[in-house]
Amino acid sequence: MERWMIVTGATGGVGKAFCSLLADKGFNLLITDREISSISELASGIEKQYDKSVETFVCDMTNETVRNDFYQYIKNTDRHYHGLINVAGIDSEGQFSTKDYEKINMIMQLNMISTTENIHKILPYRDPDTPFLIINVSSLAAFQPMPYKAMYSASKRFIVQLTLGIREELKREGVLMSVLCPGGMPTNPLTIQRIEKQGFFGKITTLDTTKVVTITYKKAMSGKAIIIPGFFNKLLFFLTKLIPETVIARMLQKKWSKVLYMRCGSLSPKD
Repeated sequence: MERWMIVTGATGGVGKAFCSLLADKGFNLLITDREISSISELASGIEKQYDKSVETFVCDMTNETVRNDFYQYIKNTDRHYHGLINVAGIDSEGQFSTKDYEKINMIMQLNMISTTENIHKILPYRDPDTPFLIINVSSLAAFQPMPYKAMYSASKRFIVQLTLGIREELKREGVLMSVLCPGGMPTNPLTIQRIEKQGFFGKITTLDTTKVVTITYKKAMSGKAIIIPGFFNKLLFFLTKLIPETVIARMLQKKWSKVLYMRCGSLSPKD
């Protein structure tokens, strides 16, 4: 019997790592991303290396019409799926009041609405005879208010709450649902630059993407709800529980205003 998994945001660092791991576990893949060249190259590589079938669907998850085309494609495949990995997401930083609203809306569409819609639309096509795995990718930023990254951290918190709520509804129906909340991962040059800007703190909370995905899959299959890979990331999570959110927000405002000032000079380091 063929087993199929769906991965959104497949061509990013985390997405690629999930695709490789799942193919190695024996799954065929239906993968999505925005650029046809990147997704076709990834599919070809996975098929050659793991001898598994990989179907692609070019999909901008911020676009409702294109998302609906994707769900229609899933319906037309007339098959049952064994899981959904919601990786697609977007980061953004800068002062909220000066940020273009289209960018804010894009964050909401991708991090919140498409994640919710993917789960709702794809659940009817799960295999009724086997556990259905859902992993939603959030962030360690979900557990703290973050000035200059306010929409990002809020949208990632939404993913955590959504996952934990739906998980309780569906766990008796054979659905395994987890949320991944990683620290920094060196997935692209911009992310690496941001990690380096954080100095020692950035280094100790950063983990290799393949390691993060391997840990996540193992813990998700065992039924873990919130997955935070890395000792220092877990420690940071517990420490944030002890400090009032208003204090954390004030501390992070000072930190990020300095980082952004050094990067572009657009904010006063005293703000």
